[in-house]
Amino acid sequence: MDVPVSLRRLGPIAAFVLGLGGCGFINDIDGPQGLAITKFTLSPKEVKPGAASTLSWQVEGADQVQIDNGIGVVKAKGSLEVKVDRTTTYNITARAAGSTATAAVQLVVGSPSSISPSPSPSATPTPAPTPTPIPTPTPSSSPTPRPSPGGTSACGASVESVQGCSLTIQRLQTLPANECIEITRLALTQGCPLGVGSSRAVSFEVMAETQLRDLRWRKVTSSRDSLDPADGRLIRHGATTSIATQTVQESALTIEIISEGTPILTFRLRNN
Repeated sequence: MDVPVSLRRLGPIAAFVLGLGGCGFINDIDGPQGLAITKFTLSPKEVKPGAASTLSWQVEGADQVQIDNGIGVVKAKGSLEVKVDRTTTYNITARAAGSTATAAVQLVVGSPSSISPSPSPSATPTPAPTPTPIPTPTPSSSPTPRPSPGGTSACGASVESVQGCSLTIQRLQTLPANECIEITRLALTQGCPLGVGSSRAVSFEVMAETQLRDLRWRKVTSSRDSLDPADGRLIRHGATTSIATQTVQESALTIEIISEGTPILTFRLRNN
């Protein structure tokens, strides 16, 4: 079983400490000049689909604190009830005077437990006349269902655009049946158009359900845009959220997903 690790630095960080707790990540990351994420937890860490969990955080020395997955900018200390239908990684980013600290915690969503309905009392049947048999019609043939391309039933659909920036996916390898890799979430600190020399934070979620090994993402070497970090690891079963800083040099940023060094797909994010 792969360990879902998702920790990124968007700027210089003097030191950081990551502690693992159960199926989530935690949460003690110190940046320079007193910048520190002292708490970032979920309680409980495992829930049924749609059930609530409390996300709590505390940050010291930050000018701005932001949490992804639609939460946005928050106060330095707080808590929030979250509900999701699938395993989700939450990332917190704290910024102060050009420095950044990040941490991640994962909410694991399991299958709901089976609940057997209470049996209804059976009614005593009343004798009824035997009906005259009616000929059964011959069933018409139905087309054989085909699996969705790329296994989107397991991973969901890939995003196509965000904040005016289009996302184009090119699949270089055909995955086996019931396997899939999709870009299911994308967030930007600045939308399009974006001029040469501009910078922004790029957060993207890769949902995978595959037996491919050593699954990673990396910036395509031919892409002139800079990306920090330029690569990262992906888990094979579930969602991985990655955050990186992009500096624009051309019309688009191209990232590829690879397995054991072999490209599987690329996704191209337009800058303008």
